[in-house]
Amino acid sequence: MVRNKLSQLGAFLLLTALLSAWVGPSRPGTGGTAPSPTPTPSPGRTTPSPTPTPSPGVWTPIGPKGRRILALAIDPQRPTTLYAGTDGGVYKSTDGGANWQAINTGLTNLGVNALAIDPRTPTTLYAGTAGGGVFRLVQAPGTTPMPSSR
Repeated sequence: MVRNKLSQLGAFLLLTALLSAWVGPSRPGTGGTAPSPTPTPSPGRTTPSPTPTPSPGVWTPIGPKGRRILALAIDPQRPTTLYAGTDGGVYKSTDGGANWQAINTGLTNLGVNALAIDPRTPTTLYAGTAGGGVFRLVQAPGTTPMPSSR
């Protein structure tokens, strides 16, 4: 039981560190620098991210820019497909984070705190919102995703 709790704590700390590095500005006195402000993208528009040359051992921002990332999910069958739950809804990237598209049709609350991909059907995505419930998005190849409330 103690080992399980330590394992959960380690996973939580790792995820917290990853999200903190990705989300944005450091708190004053932590030695980090705050990124320059970025305009908020319009709903449904692709959000291009900078494509700096990756260096081994150095974090590289991949977006979506202008949003606070609260959750991240990676498609297990297509690892270049990423989903980001943000303070402005769900964003999807099919190119490893180079470009992002808002997929918020049907979400009644855009504060998405949790994301999960159905392991048996990776075209189904679940989003947990801040006070707005849980939503399900069923995607078909070659179609525009349409979330449905559950």
